[in-house]
Amino acid sequence: QVPPAVVAVGLNYRAHAAEVGKEAPRFPIILHVNPASVCGGGPAHPIVCPPIVSRDPPELDYEAELTLVIGRPCKDVAPAEALSFLCG
Repeated sequence: QVPPAVVAVGLNYRAHAAEVGKEAPRFPIILHVNPASVCGGGPAHPIVCPPIVSRDPPELDYEAELTLVIGRPCKDVAPAEALSFLCG
């Protein structure tokens, strides 16, 4: 199932910012990611690298992301209740 929206935080830790040659941002960088880019399911659903992408030098930058799926509408939720809004 494809989620209706994917919201991410960019450069969310200093080591990653340094890795890409940038300073850690003063405020979070919020990104809206195309829901069609979500893949998963383990080895049964491999990520396919298109033939046009060079492997030497490598042009494909891949990362793994930890995601949380909010299962129902919420706002101003108390920290003690936050996990009850997650799906799964």
